[in-house]
Amino acid sequence: MRNTADDWKAIGATEPWYGVLSAPEFLTANITEEAKERFYLQGRSEIAAVTSSLRQQYPDFSPRIGLDFGTGLGRLAFPMAKVCEHVYGIDISPDMLAEAGRQQAGQNVRNVSFCNVLPDGLTFDWVNTYIVMQHIPPRTGYTILSDLLSRLNVGGFTSIHLTYAHDKRYSGTMERDTCAVQYDGESMTVLEENNTQVGHQSMFDYNLNKVLFMFVRKGIAKIILEATDHGGNHGFWIFGRKWNAQSNG
Repeated sequence: MRNTADDWKAIGATEPWYGVLSAPEFLTANITEEAKERFYLQGRSEIAAVTSSLRQQYPDFSPRIGLDFGTGLGRLAFPMAKVCEHVYGIDISPDMLAEAGRQQAGQNVRNVSFCNVLPDGLTFDWVNTYIVMQHIPPRTGYTILSDLLSRLNVGGFTSIHLTYAHDKRYSGTMERDTCAVQYDGESMTVLEENNTQVGHQSMFDYNLNKVLFMFVRKGIAKIILEATDHGGNHGFWIFGRKWNAQSNG
């Protein structure tokens, strides 16, 4: 299975801005202070939309401690900090976290802590992740998601985005990451992988039955789905609230 952790460490070291938003203006060779401001402005707009959706469903949405998983350069963590008392931004790339720290003062945000691992025992009132899980192989992603949901306090909220399918408009990374496949007319099985190129983004689809069952098991029974379509990669925002402790049944 492709080691996407190595990919993102390489991306963070070479193209941290473009790795988050893949537009030419965010390439290292092109980046300007004006482009950086647009980068963070888009994050503020996205979190405004997320909080609006959450408040429509849960009028008392008022989280104290927030988590932005896969925070990158703090694009979403900084506007989340306007809503929360404190936000933790978690990312696997040390170079991205270093740049996020450098940007923090300019964003006039003090109540964000950046880390590369989740501190033991830390729990949250709001767990957010956007355009992140799609780059993590589900075999690993399900474990991560289970941990994130286990850390959600009773009464806490989720805004978790992941992808579940792609259409014919998108096949790029699937073709790049595989050398041979078996296709029987109904399903496709990878026979041989291509893991030689480090520093590229890959896209993965999650089983929504498994994901939603996990949410219910973790005590998040009222779930709202909002569809996304990014160039043929189909996903959902999963907005939810934890009403009771997780079930072991």
